[in-house]
Amino acid sequence: MKTVFRNFITTLRRFKLASGLNLLGLAAAFAAFVIILIQVNYEYGFDRFHAGADRIFRVEVSSARQNIPAGSYTPALPLPLAEAIRDAVPQIERVAVADGRERTLNVVAEREGNRTVYEETTREVSDEWLALLGVRMAEGDAATALDEPGAALIPESMARKFFGSEPALGRLLAPAETDSTIGVRRAVRVGGVYRDFPRNSIFSNIIYLPVGEAERNLWSWSNYQIYLQLASTGEAEEVERAIGRIDYPDKSEEAKWRLMPLADIYYAADIVHDMAPKGSRTATRILLAIAVLVIAVAGINFVNFSMALAPVRMKNINTRKILGSSVAALRAAQVAEAAMTAAVAYAVALGVVAYIGRSALGSYFATSLLPGDNGGVVLLGAAIAVLTGAAAGLYPAIYSTSFPPALAVKGNFGLSPKGRTLRNVLVGFQFSVSMVLIICAAFMNLQNSFLATRAIGMNRGGVVEMPVSKKIFADRQSLFNELENDPAVEGVALSMAPMFRDCYDNLGVWFRGEVVEFGNVEVTSQFTELMGIRIAEGRGFVEEDDRAEPGTRAIFNRTACRKYGLELGDRLEVGAGRGIEVVGIMEDVNFESLHKPLGPFALMNVGNTEQSYLPTAYVRIGAGGGTAVLGRMAGVVAALDPNAVVDVHFLDETVEAQYRDERRIGSLITGFSLLAIVISMAGVFGLVVFETQYRRKEIGVRKVMGATVAEILAMFNRSFVRLVLICFVVAAPLAWYGVREWLGTFAYRTPVYWWVFAVSLLIVLAITLATVTIQSWRAATANPVEAFKTE
Repeated sequence: MKTVFRNFITTLRRFKLASGLNLLGLAAAFAAFVIILIQVNYEYGFDRFHAGADRIFRVEVSSARQNIPAGSYTPALPLPLAEAIRDAVPQIERVAVADGRERTLNVVAEREGNRTVYEETTREVSDEWLALLGVRMAEGDAATALDEPGAALIPESMARKFFGSEPALGRLLAPAETDSTIGVRRAVRVGGVYRDFPRNSIFSNIIYLPVGEAERNLWSWSNYQIYLQLASTGEAEEVERAIGRIDYPDKSEEAKWRLMPLADIYYAADIVHDMAPKGSRTATRILLAIAVLVIAVAGINFVNFSMALAPVRMKNINTRKILGSSVAALRAAQVAEAAMTAAVAYAVALGVVAYIGRSALGSYFATSLLPGDNGGVVLLGAAIAVLTGAAAGLYPAIYSTSFPPALAVKGNFGLSPKGRTLRNVLVGFQFSVSMVLIICAAFMNLQNSFLATRAIGMNRGGVVEMPVSKKIFADRQSLFNELENDPAVEGVALSMAPMFRDCYDNLGVWFRGEVVEFGNVEVTSQFTELMGIRIAEGRGFVEEDDRAEPGTRAIFNRTACRKYGLELGDRLEVGAGRGIEVVGIMEDVNFESLHKPLGPFALMNVGNTEQSYLPTAYVRIGAGGGTAVLGRMAGVVAALDPNAVVDVHFLDETVEAQYRDERRIGSLITGFSLLAIVISMAGVFGLVVFETQYRRKEIGVRKVMGATVAEILAMFNRSFVRLVLICFVVAAPLAWYGVREWLGTFAYRTPVYWWVFAVSLLIVLAITLATVTIQSWRAATANPVEAFKTE
């Protein structure tokens, strides 16, 4: 080992530039590899931490009656179906229900005599939900935490925020204002405190409340998600068939049922009416592939570096052979030296990862990058780093100890046919990887730009979104007056639900003897004009609609009309003599993420707002408004309700937040792709350095025979240009396939432009030509006499 270490230090001192490039390339590659593995481990780990996660499933259905595109599934089901499943399917150990909707609640928490208002998110769940997920409790008992109607389950982080180090169990959370719907104060008491879910979970760290009684017997309202815990994962198909045999009101005979494993929900791309966070399995696989490619590219650089040093080290190797060292020992020493180089580079890489994790860049990633928080990934990375070094050193070690003495003494291995072929293959792989990564990164950025700029059927520019507390809503005319007095404000509208949240109420009604379902949201009469929604037939809402019975007038989108045959003036029956009149037909509007195709949707009149609460306001600002108006709006909110949570922001920010993960993953892929390209070009740089060194005599002879500097530079560049073109023929189809698969996860996507492929070729060609030319220039302009002296 002492000899190995001495050789390692000697190599570093003797070949400072090449050794430095090699170490930096390896360290950068290992750092990228570890970061990507941490991200991939986070993505693939979604909801796998629950006890018995492999036996937990969510019930989903695909039906023409559901408000979903063909081939898609929805978890939005009627609440009574849960009990029907429990009674009909004996293979089920537990049945739990969670409301598919989240609601905002302003609560007052008292701490050390001080009362503070917090705006929090709530969701209703059944009492078995805790046991099914194996939720760990910090305070209270999971078996009884939600037994009482007024109980609340809060996460440990929220308990510390509300009450500091004081116990939270049994503490009262008072509402910040009177509930205008039922006219009473709805205080809740903390029935339990649960340990926070990790970030890679579809379940948020919010307030969970018991499922209410209002929809317990309503089969026509599909707003709940049903989770099952099976005795065995092998029984899933039988349970699916058993659910399909359950008879219930308005059942669709052609419905297809499936059980979606809990751990697969995050990656499921064919689900609608679901507010769970979504990831792209294809994007994660691309990230993992980039990690492997980065390591491969760095390993190839290492091989090229070691192969280039082989002729220089031949004298030392042959001397040690004469002194009695065996071939096996010499090879083992070189492999150990390579592994040591990789280990040093990996140590540097961990320092880089730790620095990034503690810096502002660390907040850009979805999970902690600190090595201490990712022990398993760090150990795996260490093993792969050492193996990469050993593997990269093995081939050069075998070859450098296998040459005839004559070839070794001449030092011509780098120019032998086998040496040239091997190095061309290795560098060609790097070129191919570079072009594939450039193409993939380009299309990811094009898709993200497409999502951000695509017309969605409304004019969201200049629209401000803000929550409305119940106190402000009760005196909403004052809000309207204050806002409209601002010269920059052009209009104000209210909505029952915030836009672009990917989870709206799903309403099932009767039309021509059939049940039809559609997403919907109740809005005030100013909404369609304020949002710039185009009414194709009929009319938009008018003030009279605000005074009519709630939910009796609707504006349907084109998709709903085509699917159900709706026409202007049609009446849909809700029940109990209540109906919905089609007063208008609007052009299709993407109220949800562009990941999802358009489905039937309707804007409903909110009607007599004395019986409702509309928690979201939309304000259109004129061209001269700007961000200064936001501050004035925040002042209006604070003046009308000092306890209200102020969150005034442009609607564009909400839309952009939908694609934050895509942009983050796209940026990661772009960044690591650039790193792989830089490492690849470093390999080309090293290759040219050694190539020019070995061909100094040839260059000298050519110059003596009259060759110009331009001709010598062209000689070096010609072979690299040919190699790049061959690699492009290999890389283009591979990149096209990967891009097509990834774009297929979006309902709306950018075209696959041919020019992106051409640009990737030009970029690699330009960088290669620049690198080769710059590094060859010194050899091409050197005095040929110096070359002959050294021979």
